[in-house]
Amino acid sequence: MMPIKKERPAVRVEWIKRSWIDVNIRLPEKGGEFLVYTLTRIITIVWYNRTEGWHEFGGKIDDYWNRHVTHWMPLPEPPK
Repeated sequence: MMPIKKERPAVRVEWIKRSWIDVNIRLPEKGGEFLVYTLTRIITIVWYNRTEGWHEFGGKIDDYWNRHVTHWMPLPEPPK
């Protein structure tokens, strides 16, 4: 049996690197769910709205996410 060779999909990795948007350059135009990167190197999905900023789903709105999110990107389309 031949071993399975695992390779990183370079195109996808490069797309992700180019897709992050710095919060100091631009914020989302509309509210919704976004993939974010934080000061503590966490990548997660949070909610954004123009009034309160970044916050967890169903969680209380505080300043934690607004202080820690450094970059964001729209969520990719789900698999079909």
